[in-house]
Amino acid sequence: MIKNKPKGISEKAVIKTYDIKKKDMGIEENFSTVSKIIEEIKGHLINLEWVMEFTNFNDYNRVWREKRDAIKKNDLETISKALDDATQKANCWKNSKKKEMNNALSRIERMEKNVEKEELNKKFTSLRGQVEVIDWKKPNVESLHNIASQLDTLRKQFREELIKKLQNNEDAASIIEEPEIIEDLGQKKGWGFDRFFKALEVVLRSGVIEIRMVEEE
Repeated sequence: MIKNKPKGISEKAVIKTYDIKKKDMGIEENFSTVSKIIEEIKGHLINLEWVMEFTNFNDYNRVWREKRDAIKKNDLETISKALDDATQKANCWKNSKKKEMNNALSRIERMEKNVEKEELNKKFTSLRGQVEVIDWKKPNVESLHNIASQLDTLRKQFREELIKKLQNNEDAASIIEEPEIIEDLGQKKGWGFDRFFKALEVVLRSGVIEIRMVEEE
């Protein structure tokens, strides 16, 4: 059993699990049960092999700590359960990052249609291609961090160019970047009606967006 244990799991955890189980079952059944738990742990570790230590991604650190701390538990059953919990949290983190990146791409794309800046347009095309080929099953965290950082920088650059085009009206740029602002007349942004209307007027006068009424079913 000890020879078959995954790397990082202590011998003490294997022995302790065996000692706990031997109170309720015979040697062969105990051996089989412990071996089964070891296989469960191996499966969890395969699912979590993409989770490596990387300190530059602040909200990722808790995912890495969950895996690290799970492996250090005192017995195999506790380790297996902790790794299962860590896997669920890691998957939630991946889904959150995927959503964030897709949202960033959508925001940039809306601005990109109204900003004629060849260098920025090429950068957007390149980054969109990088996002499309991400292996979300087992992503490279350092690569994700770099892409996310570049997307954030590019979004700010596009926004800066768009603001110039919209008479230096930041609110108008926000309407282009986040068209859902129109749905509640800017209330979620904390805008009063006058502020919203002024920004919308700048957008409409610039001709950079077409507003269509949504037909009720």
